[in-house]
Amino acid sequence: MTKGGALALAIACAVLMLVFYAANIPMCGTVFLVVLCIPGSIWFSKFSRDQNLANANRARQQLPAAQPQIAQPEPRSHGVSKLFVPDPLGRER
Repeated sequence: MTKGGALALAIACAVLMLVFYAANIPMCGTVFLVVLCIPGSIWFSKFSRDQNLANANRARQQLPAAQPQIAQPEPRSHGVSKLFVPDPLGRER
């Protein structure tokens, strides 16, 4: 059952319930009240599901996009070593 169909059926049951209660036939009005609960709960569950999906989508769109990490190139030139080992102390020339 679609959300619109469930809402239409719930409204029709509500109208019939009110008509029967106004005509002082409470037994039929109570039957339509009970029947109203079924499409009403179907409509409410689908409505709340759609609201939750819309809120999650809205929150996902508001998050900033993650910036990719760009590796910085290491400076390299001829004759330069990354490891500098000094001469040992105490050595005389």
